[in-house]
Amino acid sequence: MSCRTRSRPGVGNGWVFAVTLDLRRLVAEFAGAALLVFGGAGAAVISSNVFVTAIGHLLALGIAVYLFWGISGAHVNPAISVALAAGRHFPWRQVPGYVIAQLLGGITGAALLALAYGDLVLDAGLGATRIDDRVAITTALYIEALGAFILVMAVMAFAVNPAAPRGLTGLGIGGALAVGILVLAPTTGAAFNWARELGPEVVLSLTGNGDAEAWKQMYVYVLGPVIGAALAVLIYGWLARLMPDDELSEDIEDEEPPADLDEGADLDSRVDADENGATEPTPL
Repeated sequence: MSCRTRSRPGVGNGWVFAVTLDLRRLVAEFAGAALLVFGGAGAAVISSNVFVTAIGHLLALGIAVYLFWGISGAHVNPAISVALAAGRHFPWRQVPGYVIAQLLGGITGAALLALAYGDLVLDAGLGATRIDDRVAITTALYIEALGAFILVMAVMAFAVNPAAPRGLTGLGIGGALAVGILVLAPTTGAAFNWARELGPEVVLSLTGNGDAEAWKQMYVYVLGPVIGAALAVLIYGWLARLMPDDELSEDIEDEEPPADLDEGADLDSRVDADENGATEPTPL
């Protein structure tokens, strides 16, 4: 889940960092989020058994990771993209495209689920997560943060850490999500992911089955996971002594281009750090 940006010589005395959104990576994030919502929300809506819900999320996220990790890093979660950028393991300039692709993927996954089952799942809530009436908002924020913390600790351990055991990425990350759901689902629904919550809510609203109160609580599913994910990146990075990418190379944004580099030079031979020192997503 690391990343790489190319610097290109600009006009005048400074550098211009041209970042092109990679359609392949955005499609991968879109498809991964759609798969997570289709499989996870689908398992939640067709069965009231929390074990079925947890297994559905484990399999959906695990498959998404195995499918798309080598293409986009398989974040499939806005909180993960933001937290990795905050920890300088991912460039901020890539975050908006990733988040938009993830949210659209979540909506598409929910729409596919609604098309498959129709009113049967719409009337049952389409697997949308809800805060239990007995749970205070502050407690809900803590719970969503805690679940995201567990999930992103697994992301750091199985995907970001160069010493991660090979072949266990999807199983480890999906398993962390399943653990969080098994323990915390009765309180907030255990989304830990804005795309997972937003997708079903949008489709429910478009079909006239929405709940105005759910939209008022949406910030819990945005803010809580971001806080938990950021803490996980910070703490695991310290525990495993993972060095942010900007400590591996100097930030040359304010440097002059080399005298021997002109517009005809081979730009592909120069790979430099982004403004926060990160690089574009490539497989570890």
